[in-house]
Amino acid sequence: MANEAVIIELTGDTKGKPIRYTVADGVGISAGSLMFMREPKTALKSEAGTAGAAPPTDAYFAGIAVADKEANDSSTDLGLYTEGIFDLTLNAGAPAISAGTLVQISGANTITTVPDSTTQNSGLVLGKALEDSTDASSEVIQVLVGVR
Repeated sequence: MANEAVIIELTGDTKGKPIRYTVADGVGISAGSLMFMREPKTALKSEAGTAGAAPPTDAYFAGIAVADKEANDSSTDLGLYTEGIFDLTLNAGAPAISAGTLVQISGANTITTVPDSTTQNSGLVLGKALEDSTDASSEVIQVLVGVR
């Protein structure tokens, strides 16, 4: 997969506050993949949607994969970072982003701005941009990630 998150700084006393989630055995996941959460405490890769499309309304941001997971390796759990500063890639169709703007997943390991206050309270918010984007064409920016 492409556009995986790159760690800039893991924050908090637990260095990124990793939380373990259930994942499918048959799915390969790259370290740095943006992950959604589904009930019961199950994580899915963000590629589950069309690039640039809104995320599923019942899938909330869970975190960023700590390590690689090979498909069919008999492993069904994976740690996800839930706090830190990461380099993340803007979706090619995303509007320009200013520092302080809230962002959400928008396709396979890409982000875009949060469209309205309804989404801000829905659990889809991934974090806050720490720098401006100059052109919104798959640009990489630093984002303060914090799952609450």
